[in-house]
Amino acid sequence: MMRLQAAAGNRAVSALAAGAGDGHTNDAHKNHRHKNDGAGRDEPDRGVHEGAVEDVVGQAEAKGAEEGAEDAAGAGRLPVVASLTLAEGSGSALSGPGHARPDAVASALTMASTTTRSGTVSPFGAEYVTYSIRNPTWRTAGGVIHVGGQVGVDTTWNTNSGGNTNVAGANDPAVTATTWRAAADDLTPDATGRPPRTSYWAADLTERHEQFHAADDIARARLYLPAAGAWLNTQTVDVSWFDFVTSRRVAALLELARQRIEADGWAWYDRTGGAGENRAYADGRAAYQGRADAVRSRAATEGWT
Repeated sequence: MMRLQAAAGNRAVSALAAGAGDGHTNDAHKNHRHKNDGAGRDEPDRGVHEGAVEDVVGQAEAKGAEEGAEDAAGAGRLPVVASLTLAEGSGSALSGPGHARPDAVASALTMASTTTRSGTVSPFGAEYVTYSIRNPTWRTAGGVIHVGGQVGVDTTWNTNSGGNTNVAGANDPAVTATTWRAAADDLTPDATGRPPRTSYWAADLTERHEQFHAADDIARARLYLPAAGAWLNTQTVDVSWFDFVTSRRVAALLELARQRIEADGWAWYDRTGGAGENRAYADGRAAYQGRADAVRSRAATEGWT
């Protein structure tokens, strides 16, 4: 299967900043700045502030220089302190009070993933993965900017027979005295787990292959999340007196974190070296061999050999 990256829009912008804003195909290949915008200066805390940011999905553009004009009286650069956690399903984002002097960033991101069967794919199947950060918010307290949100790893997959005949088991009606040999040969995997499937296929084992990719993507993101948090811990954000400007900057920082998580996922898949496909085929190798052996065993029992 091939892993394909889902194309996503440019929505890594604050909702308050109005206007500022591949999938895996089964079997052969897997298809599937923040800038210091303002002048920032040390000034006293001006009370409680918080910001909500629009979801960061896909690949967002860097912030434009025009933001600098909106932040002539910035509150200062705050360091980021990250504390990334993982949780399946939904989780609540961090929110709270606002401006402070230059200090660290603290992130509290949870992980939410979905796996859905849908879409039209080419033979024999495909899995698509999209990385996002949902419901991001920010607050400042104790000289730190706290950033919250959910890291989303959303996968969709489906299969396609390519016109091949399904062999659900040795007793499948498709297995007869005249077809058993071709069916068994088509389902016999090579040393890497790849079956020929020239005329016959196993729909359930192909589904297993695609779902392996989905689980592999989610597990890898979970494993990498602490590293993304450690990187966020080294970052700072210029906090503006204008919350919508700060929200833009938080969105830009979270987009960079999202890109790191996504890049690690694709490096783990390794479309050039084929590591991701090799893992998926290795997972199904015994099941394919068992199906082929069962067909041959039935043929022997029936006296077809």
